[in-house]
Amino acid sequence: MKSTPNTGTTGMGKADRSVAWPLLFLMFLMSSSISGSEQKWDGQTKVVDGVTIIENRGPGIFGKSVGDKIKLIEVLSLGADADNDPEYLIFGQHIMMDVDRDGNMFVLDVQNSRLMKFDREGRFLWKAGRRGQGPGEMEYPSTLKALENGGVVLVEGTKLQYFDRDGIFLNMVTLSKPIKSIISMTKDEIFANMVIRGQPGLSAATFSASGELINNFPVEYHYGPKLSPRLVYDLGAAFVLGEGRLFLSLPDKYEIQVYSMEGQLLKKVTRDIRVRPPVLEEGYRFLMRDRSGPCQLISNGFLVNRLLLSAEGEESTEKKFIDFFNDKFEFLGSYPIRNTAYLAKIDGHNNFYFVQSDPYLKIVKYALKIQ
Repeated sequence: MKSTPNTGTTGMGKADRSVAWPLLFLMFLMSSSISGSEQKWDGQTKVVDGVTIIENRGPGIFGKSVGDKIKLIEVLSLGADADNDPEYLIFGQHIMMDVDRDGNMFVLDVQNSRLMKFDREGRFLWKAGRRGQGPGEMEYPSTLKALENGGVVLVEGTKLQYFDRDGIFLNMVTLSKPIKSIISMTKDEIFANMVIRGQPGLSAATFSASGELINNFPVEYHYGPKLSPRLVYDLGAAFVLGEGRLFLSLPDKYEIQVYSMEGQLLKKVTRDIRVRPPVLEEGYRFLMRDRSGPCQLISNGFLVNRLLLSAEGEESTEKKFIDFFNDKFEFLGSYPIRNTAYLAKIDGHNNFYFVQSDPYLKIVKYALKIQ
């Protein structure tokens, strides 16, 4: 009896091997290419004195493929510089913005002392305000806050000015202390970031709707030397609310702190990069060489942190990034952005709003896509 060759799946003839080895080699090359750009999380999680510390190392899970995994797709541009364009699209050199839950955009044009509202498609709705100290007027506003009812509040020191959804001035409330920005608002309370005199730092406080101080948030963050108590230092740090927790990206090192609403420190999120602290110049002025934050939790639970790094000895050479962390606060990667833009807002639908200065000042809206 002649023996019959085994033709099962475990056997391979000479002709089969001549085809299979190149295929296996190609698969190996593809696997090596992928593992070189995308890798496992490099870090560790530990608990120290009841605080969870997430230590991130290296370039992130996405690595060099961050630009393929994370996409910012332009969906809207708002602004102009030509004489024949509408006047409301020609912004001054300093603008701030906020977005309400319906996607309407509020733009504070500080140089031209005006507050404007655009719908989610960029259509102009109204303009309010003028330079002055009276009701509905502004001198040196610090920020604005979109309200749940479609209106907006303008912040200027101790003064809050309320406008309804149609731009009609409603009323003005004077707070017992000056604030930096509003963290959250209800019909009864105002929770705000506070300015600190005499030393760089940050604190927060709660006020009644009529402006009286209710209580101070138990956490204050200070760094740098104590200086003149007459001076106020704002180096960009802020508490940001997300899913019932407060997030603070420290301005003098790469560390994001997560607090309960009662002030208990819950988590610390770090990266193994150096963020140089501010340098004191001329005895009173601080130079920011690097900047980490503010940070924000987006709707899928991912954490986003703004990052600016300057070359050593060349403060004019800057690189800007948006750092992405997943819902476990594991570092995904640093997404590079252009030097002539900064991230002004992320709305509840994960749209990113940048203020861009080149070739003219405009607001550019991007939709976020993460693969």
